[in-house]
Amino acid sequence: MMIGVLVSLLVNLVFIPPRYETKMYHNCFNIANDIFKWMRLELNSVTESQNVKKDLEQLQKRVTKLETMYSWYKEERNLFKKQRFGDHRRKVLFKHLIASTRQAYNLLKRINRYENDYKHLPDDLKYHIRIEMDEMMAYHEQVFMKFTEKIKPETSNLYVEGSHYYEMSLMEHFLKEYSQLTDGEDKLRFENILEIITSLHEYSRSVDRVDRLANSFFSYHTEKNKIDIQDETLDI
Repeated sequence: MMIGVLVSLLVNLVFIPPRYETKMYHNCFNIANDIFKWMRLELNSVTESQNVKKDLEQLQKRVTKLETMYSWYKEERNLFKKQRFGDHRRKVLFKHLIASTRQAYNLLKRINRYENDYKHLPDDLKYHIRIEMDEMMAYHEQVFMKFTEKIKPETSNLYVEGSHYYEMSLMEHFLKEYSQLTDGEDKLRFENILEIITSLHEYSRSVDRVDRLANSFFSYHTEKNKIDIQDETLDI
């Protein structure tokens, strides 16, 4: 038994390392891109609800497998004491990257659930929601690029701070439109849309959190904070 454990340890360390960071990054990236594709189609009302639901089931399985992979990665222990702090920072970073992917999935699920209510919104409010979604997806894409060091730290923050299409926030816009309603059915539709806006806010906070962690990770102690993400096209 001891020989088997030692052999498997040697294989994992030298011959066939698990490369969890590479696999988690590419799977996060692939899943997020599929989510973004469906979000854009849903928001432009050019897809059938049933088609999205089929893909939602597959996306749910893929996100769950991704979270399982992270649990394996989290259990790994570095043999060298000096590298343990850097390992812990990387694990926290990937934990929040995966959490942001989960939040993107939750947002897509809400959009699909209330797509009929969304279609009945005033055009200006629908456009405001699409603008917010597009900004968040672009923000998330830039965070992915930061992991491979294709862009510098703080780039994403500058992007978000410099993009304002409305003087009022999305929530203020929503409340302004809601206050003018008199029909009970219209109010119910708006209350359902509030779930989408809440989910968007949670997604925004999650992406912002992983972005701030990435800024810190890649800005300080750069000789220790390295992520070796190799090219890989295979999904989970």
